[in-house]
Amino acid sequence: MQAPTPEHTATVATTPADSGTPVTEPPVTEPLADPTTEAPVEPPIVVTPDPTWEEAPRITVRQGSSFTATGSGYQAGQEVFLNMGVYQTDSMVLEEQSVIADATGGYSFTITIGPDLPPQTYGVFTMVRGGAGSGADYEATKQFAIIEVVPA
Repeated sequence: MQAPTPEHTATVATTPADSGTPVTEPPVTEPLADPTTEAPVEPPIVVTPDPTWEEAPRITVRQGSSFTATGSGYQAGQEVFLNMGVYQTDSMVLEEQSVIADATGGYSFTITIGPDLPPQTYGVFTMVRGGAGSGADYEATKQFAIIEVVPA
């Protein structure tokens, strides 16, 4: 480790705990954290959508960060679509994304929240089209999650 330089040091004054008389000791110079050391990495934010809005999981995500939506329940090889919009509206804020369900019917989408996306509540849902038919069959393929975007 290289010796601390003036810009990498802090001064710490010490005082004995039980002495009744204040004692001034010379300042002790201790190295600060290495400025080249990366900040700790936050654990990934993962949400598993639910088939109903009432039971949909809710997560909080900061502007400029990412989260991953993972789930299952689709058929292997089925194209799964993901949409994200302002909660309880038809206003989408993300272009529709799609992936192919894996051999177990699972899927995973990683979504990066733009630093300028307004803080508010958003809804994410997945679904399939095509062979799902329409009406109740189509609606039955949807899975939901609620995303609370907060300032960075």
